[in-house]
Amino acid sequence: MYFGKEDKIDGYTVMFAHKESANVESYRVKDENGKTVFLQIFNDSSKADVYLRCDGKRGLPVYLDEGAVDTPDGKKRYVVTKFISCQTLREYILQKRILRQSEALSVAKDVICALRSLEGCHTAISDENVLMPFADAEGGVVLVGLSSVRNDCKVDMSEPAYTRMEQAPEYFHGVCDERSEVYAIGVLLYEMCFGMSPWNFDLSIVPEDSQVLLLLKEKRKPLLIPQLSSGQPDFRVVDVMEKSMRYKPEERYDSLEEMLGVIEPLIAVLEEDEKKPKDLNVRKGNGFGDVAGMEELKERIRREVIDLLRDPEGAKEFGISIPNGILLYGPPGSGKTYFGEKMAEEIGCNFIYVRCSDVASPYIHGGQEKIAAIFEEARQKAPTLLFLDEVDSMLMSRTKQTNVSESGEVNEFLTQLNNCGESNVIVVAATNMIEQIDKAALRSGRLEMQYYVGLPDENTLAEIFKIYLSKTKSVVTDYLRAARMMNGCSPADVKLAVDTAAREAFHRKTPINFDMLAEAIKKVVAKNGKTERKRVGF
Repeated sequence: MYFGKEDKIDGYTVMFAHKESANVESYRVKDENGKTVFLQIFNDSSKADVYLRCDGKRGLPVYLDEGAVDTPDGKKRYVVTKFISCQTLREYILQKRILRQSEALSVAKDVICALRSLEGCHTAISDENVLMPFADAEGGVVLVGLSSVRNDCKVDMSEPAYTRMEQAPEYFHGVCDERSEVYAIGVLLYEMCFGMSPWNFDLSIVPEDSQVLLLLKEKRKPLLIPQLSSGQPDFRVVDVMEKSMRYKPEERYDSLEEMLGVIEPLIAVLEEDEKKPKDLNVRKGNGFGDVAGMEELKERIRREVIDLLRDPEGAKEFGISIPNGILLYGPPGSGKTYFGEKMAEEIGCNFIYVRCSDVASPYIHGGQEKIAAIFEEARQKAPTLLFLDEVDSMLMSRTKQTNVSESGEVNEFLTQLNNCGESNVIVVAATNMIEQIDKAALRSGRLEMQYYVGLPDENTLAEIFKIYLSKTKSVVTDYLRAARMMNGCSPADVKLAVDTAAREAFHRKTPINFDMLAEAIKKVVAKNGKTERKRVGF
């Protein structure tokens, strides 16, 4: 870079050097009035002309000034444009992971409108050259990287941008046209909808003289369409991607105008669909009223979590934030999952159950994509209680992992967990093996609240018997006697005993009596290998 902090470029003071490429050096600077603007110095002075031609056009940088400056390589032309309070589309995708399909199409529409204002073909359309304004900034999406705009449909193969699989295949032959831009829009759509690149391979790591490089330039593997946690992505959006990214240019949309004609009505349809009632799994019931015992745990959850969810504005006044995550740990069958379901009832929110052993994937990015999709669904259906069962299978300590996909899943989970409470998503995770969980997941701001859920005592077991027996046809009233017979057992064992007795009663066509229940208890205890326990009442 030619200049550093506090250096002067005519009347502009450098704040910091922003970016350097084969064509241009970019700087954030202040003008003589102290206003922040953007300054670019061009190696080829003709590259600056495009900024003059696009001045005032939708979705393109706003021209302010130009001039020339002396550099160690001679006199260079510069252009000053309006500063945009923004982040790149790549940063936006990393933050949100997966965009709503209507939002993704809207961004694609804005980029197409900007491209139609250019005179020439933009050969470096990427998620780094699309700027997304921050919420408090004026204006919409802005397309930059205009030094790569070509009027002669020729591609400069010496530039690093053209060693990426995301580029249209014809780029590797040194040519481009409007259909090449269509291809790039398809790639952007894919990245926004699925949080990953369609052709995730960096050609720059392959030697230039390698036969492998030639094959990769010529071919594309079949387009992978990941399944979202809420089901398949909308086939109409997939059709747009698929047609945009066909290998042969003549099989794509003929022009940006044709592609825009498909996208615009589809945006309206998807936005209307998003306004329709969501397919929610809102839990309704007695909430903690159906949870026997656990009085201390229920009170802590009410005070530390539920009260905040019910009065977020009041909590905000005191500077208290809704927790991102809760971890319930304890022996198998102690009622952790049941407690999570009843907690969702107590709140009256959407409930999503995920068995983490089903999410974990041996393939790179496989589990990460699933995790991102699950959190995105939870945010769209908020307020949501996202229950992650067997969370140790997904958050295994990275010191014990054997492949890169497992480490990636931990990192992806931690990224998604950060600040999810602000989106009205609360994560409740459950594990039998807390010692297996990566320590980073247990830190403040993540699964920061940890509660032990142990096996119930006799009085609690009696309450559990009462709850389960009340849901079937029964004449049993001595719940404490039944509880003593299952001393040391779990709520899951109690449910199994009641279910076993209910099946016997069904075949006899008579209500459950104590003898039937006692016989069922004997079978459950024996099945669990607990015959050595002292059992009262046999």
